[in-house]
Amino acid sequence: MKMSKIEWRLIMNRKAFSVSILFSIFIFLYSFLNCQEIWEQSYNFDEYFQLQTGYEVSVHELEPRCLQITSDGGYAVLMELALDVQTVLYHGVCLLKVNQFGEIEWIKLLSYDPSMSFYNTALADINFGRGFVINSNNEYVIPLACDINGPIHRSFLINLASNGDYNWVKIIRDPTWPGKLDFLSSIKQTSDGDYFAVGKFKIDESPDCMEVVKFNTLGDTLWTKPYDYMIAYDLELDPDDNPIITAITYDTPFCIKLDSEGNIIWQSQLGEIATHNAKITISEQNANDRFYIGYIKILYDIFIKEITSNGDVYDSYQFNLSESYEYRYPISLVFNDSNIFFTGRTEGDYDINCIDYEGNFSWQFEKKWYGKGVDVLKKTADSNFAVISVTGDDNLVLTKFDGEGNYTSIHDYIIGTNQIQLSNFPNPFNPETTISFELQENFENPILEIFNIKGNLIKQFSLTNNQTSVVWDSTNHTHKQVSSSIYYYRIKSNEVVSKPKKMLLLK
Repeated sequence: MKMSKIEWRLIMNRKAFSVSILFSIFIFLYSFLNCQEIWEQSYNFDEYFQLQTGYEVSVHELEPRCLQITSDGGYAVLMELALDVQTVLYHGVCLLKVNQFGEIEWIKLLSYDPSMSFYNTALADINFGRGFVINSNNEYVIPLACDINGPIHRSFLINLASNGDYNWVKIIRDPTWPGKLDFLSSIKQTSDGDYFAVGKFKIDESPDCMEVVKFNTLGDTLWTKPYDYMIAYDLELDPDDNPIITAITYDTPFCIKLDSEGNIIWQSQLGEIATHNAKITISEQNANDRFYIGYIKILYDIFIKEITSNGDVYDSYQFNLSESYEYRYPISLVFNDSNIFFTGRTEGDYDINCIDYEGNFSWQFEKKWYGKGVDVLKKTADSNFAVISVTGDDNLVLTKFDGEGNYTSIHDYIIGTNQIQLSNFPNPFNPETTISFELQENFENPILEIFNIKGNLIKQFSLTNNQTSVVWDSTNHTHKQVSSSIYYYRIKSNEVVSKPKKMLLLK
């Protein structure tokens, strides 16, 4: 039987409509499963180190030193810390890897000897780990330094695979050499696979001096050179792989450009007096082939200078944010197409500031409950921003925020092996899903919490210790149906907070 043109058009329209619906569902699923919303996570390391060493261990003096964005959209954080092991204080350096939502993948306490037990690594007293780079093979290359056997000083370079396993360890400066390389504060990889690193070197009672080290791709030292500056802080590479370095001499900040062999191409005095214990930060090169350099003058003034490829100061911004703040500590800065973002760190407070390219404030984000301020600010893979800070009780806080300073706080990690196992089925679901879990008998007042994608708590269930599942019918605390979206769920008790899991309601 032959179809009329009208019948044929109706059938084709229905098919097109069905394809359109299926395509929309696919786009919806893909978008939600791959989105990177804004969030905040906090991490407590005490229990983790107790479980690894078998002793009562508490973390003190936690100092996040470097934050890098990984190729999978996650984050890696290098931290210096002090471990109180049976009332004796030891120093260590730790690398934390989390995924794109801040969920922990692995933690590594670093050592110059990969065969060491975790306990002996904790006792090795690794003093300095200030910077690291993720190379073209997605490996972590980290310079470290420590004092061993009293006055003998050892500096070394380690390479970790993407899962945190050791690939190699190389000595940077032999302990028998005169003087010591106190620490390397920044390291970058060149396009041919070599590395430049900068830091501080000292011989006996002589003044500190800037040291630049070049390594090959396997971590062998090609050359190391001292310069007549007291301390080098930060390092970037220009398009020709020439290092551009920020440094200080007697409270005067400098910017120096070297060639591939370490010869000085130009040096530029930045002018104002900088606080000597504040980091002088340099950004990556912008679209106009210029760099931004940020530093603190005395206690209250923050300077941001735009430097040309020839070392000239193209523009300069000065901010006296508040005389009630004393900016004693490092700043970081990044930029996007329309704004410059920078941090100022104080005793008890910190600010994230946003200015346009005319030097006008767009917004200022202030937090007063963390106690130790901000060390590191980075631009993320999805053009948002991530910042590291530390609470007064030495918990690490990783915050991801957007260009308007917005973020959500839904995650709070106590790191240990007694995390609660969580899952839900089906996922995606409509309208019901069963959330399954196993609770330990000693958990007090366990609660199942469900959050929306903005981090708002929309529903919670009080649990009993013998309970193993809850059915969620996609309603909120007022018994109203919620819309299609990603939702997070977790269990918390007086003892532990589980890692959040993700589920998708698709109507």
